[in-house]
Amino acid sequence: MGTLILHRLTNDRDREVVERACGEVDRAASAFLPNLRPGEAAIIGTDFPIPLTIHIREPTTRPRSYGPNYQKHWATN
Repeated sequence: MGTLILHRLTNDRDREVVERACGEVDRAASAFLPNLRPGEAAIIGTDFPIPLTIHIREPTTRPRSYGPNYQKHWATN
């Protein structure tokens, strides 16, 4: 089992998937996942006896992402 970095999870099914993927996480430990704020993440894995909450800083420069503009192409008029 590797290490998981989880951002806010509000869907119960998503949290159940995490619980099944990481055997040492129980429902009580994953109950705080919906309460994570923007920029926060939880690190869960075999190297961490309890989930560790961390703060992720915003990048100083915006990523240059030139992927497709779905809003433009999928918009209905």
